[in-house]
Amino acid sequence: MSAQAHANILLIRAHESFTTPSGSGLLLTSGETSSGHLQRQLGIVNFAQGTYRAITADTNSYVRPSLAANLKSFVATQVQTRTDFSIAPANAPEQAHPLVLSSKQPLWAWDWTSDGKLVLPQGGEIRIVDPAGGETLIFSDPKEVPDQVTSCGEKYLILRIIGRSGKASTNLWRLDSSGGNQTQLTSGMSEADPSCSRDGQWVYFVDRADGNNLKRISINGGTPEIILKTGVGLYGISPDGKFILTTEVREFDHKLMLRVDSTVTHQTEYHDIDQRALEGEKFSPDGKSIVYIVREKGVDNLWMQPLDGSMRKQLTHYTTDRIGQFEYSPDGAKLAIERVHTESDAILFRDSAQ
Repeated sequence: MSAQAHANILLIRAHESFTTPSGSGLLLTSGETSSGHLQRQLGIVNFAQGTYRAITADTNSYVRPSLAANLKSFVATQVQTRTDFSIAPANAPEQAHPLVLSSKQPLWAWDWTSDGKLVLPQGGEIRIVDPAGGETLIFSDPKEVPDQVTSCGEKYLILRIIGRSGKASTNLWRLDSSGGNQTQLTSGMSEADPSCSRDGQWVYFVDRADGNNLKRISINGGTPEIILKTGVGLYGISPDGKFILTTEVREFDHKLMLRVDSTVTHQTEYHDIDQRALEGEKFSPDGKSIVYIVREKGVDNLWMQPLDGSMRKQLTHYTTDRIGQFEYSPDGAKLAIERVHTESDAILFRDSAQ
């Protein structure tokens, strides 16, 4: 397989293997960082030759390939994605106004900067976008793609860069807010989902190669320390940095629970949560509530649930599309929402060599 194949999103299913004309092979979907894109593409691994042959190379994604019985054709689902970005007052999420971006590339994990701008990774580039108008390109690397970015105080940005420090590794790098002085911060095999404490002194991340433990490291580097030794997916940090927010399925009744861990006392509290909530809950700007996505009939909306046990309420009333990500500005005054529209078609492929 190409050395540039992105291991973190490589998708292989047992029923996708089949015999190619030149020998045994595997039909799969993968992401190729060498293209500057991370959309899933179709390809074949030839076991006999040890090679990877790309079948598609475009801006769509392909999933769920299925091989015909005659081995001469297969079907895959082609997914086309459109992203809409908007900014709203934090206390009035439905009063959002669109933010038009210069790039039409898919958005990956983004964040607010300390001065109320947005830092967006798209197609191997990082841009600083002012909601009032204007964009600044601060990073561009189509070969070693940054797909996650977070702001860390006034001075730094933290990027997750794919393949820079090892062909199959994803590590965190620290940059000046202007994009200069790039410094490797972590050196594991698969570090993801960076987030910074409000004071900019700590970088939190999930170590995917170490049991999905939540860790943190000083902004100046050093040895990471484990904060939560439990399988963590997405997480949230309270505005004061004293609490970590995750969800957990209770073992005896399989009920979804909200988990709140103190970074000071290391005590854990559990709260009931809407069973429709999707992973990725966040603290509200005042730290007294949580905000999460509920998906009903394929449509996403934001809900807020106070931690004191009082009634939750619906914040948005969208009738179409899904929410990719939402984030409150550091001052708590604004809410940025990324909404994703997808269209899917079944595409038939035939092997011209047969």
